[in-house]
Amino acid sequence: MKQKFFGNDEKIRKQQLELISMLNRWYQVKEDLLFAFEKCGESSIGEPTKTFIRDFIARIHGGLSVERALELFAESYSNKEFKNFTTQIRFNLKYRGNTGELLDNLETQFSKIDEEWTRRKIESSKDRYYLYGIFILTPVMSVIVLALNKNASELFFYQPLGNLLSIIAVVSYITGLLIYYLSSKYKV
Repeated sequence: MKQKFFGNDEKIRKQQLELISMLNRWYQVKEDLLFAFEKCGESSIGEPTKTFIRDFIARIHGGLSVERALELFAESYSNKEFKNFTTQIRFNLKYRGNTGELLDNLETQFSKIDEEWTRRKIESSKDRYYLYGIFILTPVMSVIVLALNKNASELFFYQPLGNLLSIIAVVSYITGLLIYYLSSKYKV
């Protein structure tokens, strides 16, 4: 059951990082991955992650192989980092790798991914403020130029070519605002 969580991408990403961190800590307590998952399922981790963990544990207790249960667990989220995480766990279990070291490395990897998302979000925020400044300054500067420059105001208000240019400028400005609004409405 693949889930899409529009508008909750950051929440889901944080929960995935929290899950891997908890798995790592509980695995260090008792080197048993199922025990670590059970403890994560009992923890205060948020929904929908808690439900997915409980479903994963129930499948294993119901007799499904760990490998198949991990495949189904990977389908819970539609993000490639989580699928990568579950694939690495499956291969680690299959080929008897060092699970503790793998969980340490995965926690570090997910932390770096989260830091990069945060950095990009901050940069996007700065870019958005610059864009707001441009959106505000454009009409303000246009009014100032038209008020202070008599030749410009005569061209744009009394000449047919100026009227056409004014209409094109206003339509372009409104189109830019509309494109920005529609693109910022949907989070990628």
